[in-house]
Amino acid sequence: MSIHPQERVAVLQIWVLYDHKMGSKNQCLALAEALAQRYGAAIDSKAVRLRLPWRWLAPALHPLALGIVRPEDRARLAPPWPHLVIASGSKLAAPALAIKAASDGQALAVQILDPRAHRARFDAIITPQHDQLVAGNVIPILGALAVVDQARLDEGRALMAPIMRGPGPHVSVMIGGPNKDFELDLDTLSGPVERLLSTGAGRVYLCSSPRTPAALMAALRQRFAGRDDVWIRDDAAPNPYAGLLALSDLVCVTQDSVNMMSEAARLGLPVMSLPLPAKARRFKRRSKFAAFHEAMGKAGHLRPWAGRFELWPAPKLDDMAVALKGLAPLVEAKFGTANREP
Repeated sequence: MSIHPQERVAVLQIWVLYDHKMGSKNQCLALAEALAQRYGAAIDSKAVRLRLPWRWLAPALHPLALGIVRPEDRARLAPPWPHLVIASGSKLAAPALAIKAASDGQALAVQILDPRAHRARFDAIITPQHDQLVAGNVIPILGALAVVDQARLDEGRALMAPIMRGPGPHVSVMIGGPNKDFELDLDTLSGPVERLLSTGAGRVYLCSSPRTPAALMAALRQRFAGRDDVWIRDDAAPNPYAGLLALSDLVCVTQDSVNMMSEAARLGLPVMSLPLPAKARRFKRRSKFAAFHEAMGKAGHLRPWAGRFELWPAPKLDDMAVALKGLAPLVEAKFGTANREP
């Protein structure tokens, strides 16, 4: 693939590399779709997992070669090469750069989140400010490249409007899952639900995510059984997430989920962070979650849980606009693509 500066690319070819982490995949797809809306693009999503032993090794030890990818995934990584390859997370950094190399450097390699290795080889790294990466190819944002498009919001609103027609205010509690930093248990969630209802919320809606333990949701159903003022997601039913965002007055999110906080803030909803018990650590360090919460709080998007229901006028978070502004000079200089903003 050889593109001369004076030539224009009518339709960008974008590859999105993803693994089992849905949050990372969603950010990559959101960026690809935003680029497609602005410039015109064909998006090809490709599942990629590393083969052993590379899956177990640190990113700095990964050679920039497609041979580290599982054979069943490697077969899909073949010419014609894309104009852009977008990946997220340290495990997909080497395959993304290998695609750039295979295209003789013609493909732009864009990384979301810190790749933890080979940073200087990326054309752009889009990562939250709390990662504290500073370099000429880094585009810092506040949270996550989270976008819930209007079609999903409209579909979700139609799904949830019959359920959320009662007296408000309506408060959604978005539940993440335990990770290396936090525990997640019944008491941690049930306490804030009771406090929300006793201090002004009309009804509370509990929504699980893919990381939420099924046993926890079962325990919540048992704890709030027979309550008209508490609604709990049925995982076998259609996903209510977009509808809850469309119709809620306040969104509370367990503090482990940067993505769900960012998606709510993107819509201009006031967001509260629900604290979780911290896992014991041998070596104390400042959590990246604390830095994220601090930055979002200073910008007015987020408040820590204060033990009661409260509302405030929250500004809209638009990290996608920041990312697109940072990428525009690269894309337009490389491919002569006309900027077709909506």
